[in-house]
Amino acid sequence: MNSNKVNNNRLKELRKNKNYTLDDIEELTGIKRGTYSNYENGKTEPKLKTWQKLADFFGVSVPYLQGIKPNYLVISNNTKWTILNVLNSNYFDGLDIDNPRSNEQFSILSNKVNKLIEFMKLKKYPIDFYSSKMIRDYEFELIETIEKYWKNNFSFLFQDSSLIRSANKYLEVKNIWFKLDKNDEYYIRYSREYNRLKKRMVSLIIADINKYMQENYASDVGKKAFKLIEKKLNAEYSNFVTSILTAKTSNDIEKTFFTYQDNLDSLNLDIEREKIFDDIKDS
Repeated sequence: MNSNKVNNNRLKELRKNKNYTLDDIEELTGIKRGTYSNYENGKTEPKLKTWQKLADFFGVSVPYLQGIKPNYLVISNNTKWTILNVLNSNYFDGLDIDNPRSNEQFSILSNKVNKLIEFMKLKKYPIDFYSSKMIRDYEFELIETIEKYWKNNFSFLFQDSSLIRSANKYLEVKNIWFKLDKNDEYYIRYSREYNRLKKRMVSLIIADINKYMQENYASDVGKKAFKLIEKKLNAEYSNFVTSILTAKTSNDIEKTFFTYQDNLDSLNLDIEREKIFDDIKDS
């Protein structure tokens, strides 16, 4: 489909909004006035590189220039697969193959997933769906059985609009990036955006797992303890982050960690004074 015929001459609208003539466009972009006129009228279709060049020139995105208004909140099967694929690949990133059920993992995500699996009392872990050879060769593709496992137990991820939006943008960028030649001037830009969106998805997945555990597996003793120290804990963490970000030397950072640890120990004493754990033992 020719996007120019669909976009109601957005190229022409942008040009006129800038008060540019076709001669101006030729002088400023190097695109012949006749060629640009054909783009405006939908007679010919710009190549991807030209779309990006014009998008940069007008200060808009390529989809906007093409007249496309993507709904990033639509969750298609491709969107779900992308979320689960990122979940799966990052779960096995740094996983201790000899002790896959451990919560002392290199990956924060795998740590969170394993903890939730414990709470859910699931009989299988993700690694159980792979053959010995696949594990030995570290081949953890999103095969059908593991995809079903993730869908059945982690479908709550599909309720996060921020994650859905990021996944759809990730797909859009991936589609463009994979078509670019490595020598293309826009290759690095799309590569960086692709990796940025992937990292954001991982962060959102971790946050969603944390939220799910808090909402579904919070204990009475945990709620009581958190209520007691919530304000102090938030304040201490905020001070810790500020101190780390403003540290001038490695000694400053080291002192910040020691101080934070001391303050956490103080919060633990507050909990002990309330005898929360004694109440649990007696019940």
